[in-house]
Amino acid sequence: MGTLYVEDCRVTLARPELKYNLVITSPAEYSELGMEAGDPAWAEFMAGVFEKVNPSSGVIVVVQTDRKYGGVIYQKSATLTGIMARFGWRLSSQRIWVKTHNVWLYRLGYTFILTYKRGKALDLNPRAPDVVELPFCNHQGAWMNGFPPELIRPLIERHSLPGMTVYDPFAGVGNTLIAAENCGRIGIGSEIDPKTAAKYQPGILTELMNDGGFDNRRGDEGDGSDNGSDSPVSPDRVSPEDGDEPD
Repeated sequence: MGTLYVEDCRVTLARPELKYNLVITSPAEYSELGMEAGDPAWAEFMAGVFEKVNPSSGVIVVVQTDRKYGGVIYQKSATLTGIMARFGWRLSSQRIWVKTHNVWLYRLGYTFILTYKRGKALDLNPRAPDVVELPFCNHQGAWMNGFPPELIRPLIERHSLPGMTVYDPFAGVGNTLIAAENCGRIGIGSEIDPKTAAKYQPGILTELMNDGGFDNRRGDEGDGSDNGSDSPVSPDRVSPEDGDEPD
């Protein structure tokens, strides 16, 4: 079973007991941090997070969608690569996830899979293809703003060994943790929103549609109401990502 901390990831990263081998994540969108699109404070926040991240495998994988808003594309992927370079992380791979199913009109139909390495990095499949085609939504909307386990599992298997620990600082409903569990790794994550974290159920595909999550068909947020599920979370343990808005 994975461990999901219900707290700011910067708090989790300061925990002396936190040990992990690999980081896979999709960072919080502007609106999730209470910011307008293009706000430079987003970069400052991400710098405060990634300066603390230090996986023993020497690999950080970031699933990052640039932001389209008001007729402008904000290149968060480029901003993040600049931040990572400040801390000695080199961009080793820039792959593209092509979303082959029902992407809302004002969302970008692709996402970058950015792999950053530092030192002697663990990479068991350096010849992986540069383009991945997977549906944006599976299981009637379960993954409309995050990523499906089919996308994450090959990344986990590429950059870690069975029994190793995968950490996601922006864990949302815990999809990375579930993918880690499903391929024999240990999943750890952080999620600051208790209602989002409460949806995490180890080993179970999590559906957000119609229970307060993001709805890809509308492109807006739900009401955030609790779905009342009894998920296995402790008081301090347990993102939707990249919600785009119309031009």
